[in-house]
Amino acid sequence: MRINNLKIMTRAELKKLWNDKLEFLIPFFGAVFLCFILGFTVYHTPRNIDIAVHIDLFLTSRSFEKENTGQLVRNIDESSYFSVTRIDSVKEGMLLLDRGTSRAFLVLKEGPSGLEEIKVITDVSDLQMHRTIRKELFPLIKTYSTRLKTESLILEGIEVDKAEKIANPARLKTTTNEWRSIDYFDSFASPFVTMIMLGVSIFSSVTAITTERSNGTFERIFVSPYKRSELIFSKSLSRGLIIIAFCFILLLTLKVFFNITLANPLFVFVIAVLIGFNGIALGLLISSITRTELESVALGIASWFIFSALMGFMWPIESMHPYFKIISSLTPYMHGVNSIRNASLIGLNLAQAYQEMLIMCGFIFIQILLSINLLKREIK
Repeated sequence: MRINNLKIMTRAELKKLWNDKLEFLIPFFGAVFLCFILGFTVYHTPRNIDIAVHIDLFLTSRSFEKENTGQLVRNIDESSYFSVTRIDSVKEGMLLLDRGTSRAFLVLKEGPSGLEEIKVITDVSDLQMHRTIRKELFPLIKTYSTRLKTESLILEGIEVDKAEKIANPARLKTTTNEWRSIDYFDSFASPFVTMIMLGVSIFSSVTAITTERSNGTFERIFVSPYKRSELIFSKSLSRGLIIIAFCFILLLTLKVFFNITLANPLFVFVIAVLIGFNGIALGLLISSITRTELESVALGIASWFIFSALMGFMWPIESMHPYFKIISSLTPYMHGVNSIRNASLIGLNLAQAYQEMLIMCGFIFIQILLSINLLKREIK
């Protein structure tokens, strides 16, 4: 491969891309627009979650509700996460839960001595909502139950310190390894960057070869002194320069408008660019082995969906089948998601993530090499 030939072909490719601006303006602005949609959709932790509450009173007396049960209901309603809907029957509560009007249903059963049982039924149709309820509602109920138990022990004549120890024998303290206070959107933003970078890079290169075939310029390239390696590298470099600019715009948009957590911004940028170059290499490989633009686009869309599922963006790696975990670990994008998450939220640096970086660089090299060797003048 001659460097001079590579420079000439790269300049020609950049000029071609510049003349066809719409091909890149659509994914560029489309991706930025998608950032705004996701940013305002996943704006903050779910709030004002409707909780249906039914109080099974002891006989017809409401005295226990005023003293104990009523206080628990008020604590839940005053929380920034929940709002309470009082109902008169279990059937009505289950109806609200099944329709999705309420996200959880509480049945508070009273006895002669006060509140005796708390039954919580959560909406399982939305797993994120289910996790939020378990995280925020259950501690409220647990704290209240512990206080009631402590009060009952004190009434039995046990000293306050001993009663608190019996009711709550071990104090649980939890913390995280986060770089700063992480907002709700931060947990989505970093893998979202991976998915967008992969999509834009694939769709910007997936028809690079097949378009040459359909336009009839491919034959002239093959009879010219330029080699296949120079053709593939020129298309990779030209699109890579645009991907670098796009990566900067994408991260800048997310930071300026949504203040996403970037513990190590330079390293995040480098990882995102490597993911983009992997997508370009994958797109060129697809374009090298397909005959028409329709085939290239169809295979590119299928690849984007498959790798998006395997990268651990929509579902955690721990939820995968053991065999699919192995398959996922053999893709560069799972390593990209892990690296960009840790670099954004924890502050991971190059010395700690060099293995993932080498894997992503290795995949770029392998895919480019395959594109060069599989590129043929005519595909039958």
